[in-house]
Amino acid sequence: MEKLTLKLKNLSKDTRGATAMEYGLIIALMVIGIIAGVSNFSGATTNMYNVITNKITASTGV
Repeated sequence: MEKLTLKLKNLSKDTRGATAMEYGLIIALMVIGIIAGVSNFSGATTNMYNVITNKITASTGV
């Protein structure tokens, strides 16, 4: 029983995995931000091409 208690105490003091977890959370937040930015950018780009298409169609009468 003492060995189990000692292992649990040592495990609670071990912080080696904490840094990896923090980096994982930072990367996850960055990915969410990038996805949101690309999503907004793609919508604006689609609208721009639709405006250009409509102007060309209107000017050529096709």
